[in-house]
Amino acid sequence: MQHNIQEIKLKSGVPLIHIKGDFDFSICSFNIKSGFSSDEKTKNGTAHLLEHLFDKNNSFKTENDKHLFLDKNLIEYYAYTYPKFTSYYTINPNSNFNIALNFLIDSINNLFISRENLKKEKDIILSELSENNSNVNQYYWQLIYKNLFKNHSLANNVFGDNESIKKIKSIDLINFKNKFYTLDNIYFLTAGNFNIERIKDLLENKELKLNKKSENKKRLPKEINHYKKYKKNLENTILLISFRLNNIGEDFITTDFIKEYLCSSYTSALIQRFRVQEGITYWPESEVGYLEDTGYISFKFNINIKNQQKILNGFKEEIEKLKKIKQKDLEHFKKSFIINNKRYYSDLERLINFYIVQYRNNNKIIHLDEYFNKISNIKAEDISNFAKKYFIEENFSVVEIE
Repeated sequence: MQHNIQEIKLKSGVPLIHIKGDFDFSICSFNIKSGFSSDEKTKNGTAHLLEHLFDKNNSFKTENDKHLFLDKNLIEYYAYTYPKFTSYYTINPNSNFNIALNFLIDSINNLFISRENLKKEKDIILSELSENNSNVNQYYWQLIYKNLFKNHSLANNVFGDNESIKKIKSIDLINFKNKFYTLDNIYFLTAGNFNIERIKDLLENKELKLNKKSENKKRLPKEINHYKKYKKNLENTILLISFRLNNIGEDFITTDFIKEYLCSSYTSALIQRFRVQEGITYWPESEVGYLEDTGYISFKFNINIKNQQKILNGFKEEIEKLKKIKQKDLEHFKKSFIINNKRYYSDLERLINFYIVQYRNNNKIIHLDEYFNKISNIKAEDISNFAKKYFIEENFSVVEIE
């Protein structure tokens, strides 16, 4: 997907990053570099509840008026909350980009939390929490956070719990917005078939009614649960094997490659061993998370409990192999990685998310072409050094759910 990256700072100091290409539609995103890890301990769930209420502004008489407005203008609106990040974005025709951007700005400037909307969204979140807790495949990632980031705000539950949600009042949401939705803690990232000047003019003609400085506090996680068992009466056991990655920085490129080298296709190391050769699990899964100054890489196995030790022993053996890997073992997989990910990022939403995550963590962006170039230049010693640096006992955590 041919595109170029344009980047400027608005007069307010807010970064604006625009991905210009011959796209069939445009995307407009407003991003805050704070999420549920900024919740007060006794009011966990504040960031997520604010996300639910963000578009309930006083520009529309009723909620249905808003939905009719979005539908009329072919605008799809989405929002999500992560530990250190909250994003609001629209997908819309290029011709309706201005309308979508104005919708987001109205939401930023005209937050209005009625008693009725607050109660309604609390009830929805409590229902969401109940649904999440009843399905291990929806909440297992929270157990990864809880154990990798023990006694750190990253271990907060995005939803909160029954008690904390009940405690949250309108003033708590307004205070959260005033503390973290600030000019030094936000950025806009957009995509479309037009130049950045169009967006700059729109944004600079609209004042953002936000405080200047955030109350973001950085504290690296130190404690970790190296082993934790949860009883959920599952038919099979779920085994989550993870490593914490403090100060990951630009090593994220190597992390992405190792994640797929170990666990992505039939020829990746863990699937080849445990699925193809030993036949003790159907399909291991992997994921990475980048959380500004820390992160993780995690592997999920659905197994019979009798095979648990085989998985643990085999996993450690595969990690040790990484520390001694040869260049010839990488070359074909690098080509496969690039081809598969070029296909993956041909979807504009995925491409935008690729850039959003980068800027969130590093305050800068590497073009997708440069990213692939760096992948093609990965050396065996890069993999070996990464494994020796991060894949060590003090970063290691195992969660067993049975």
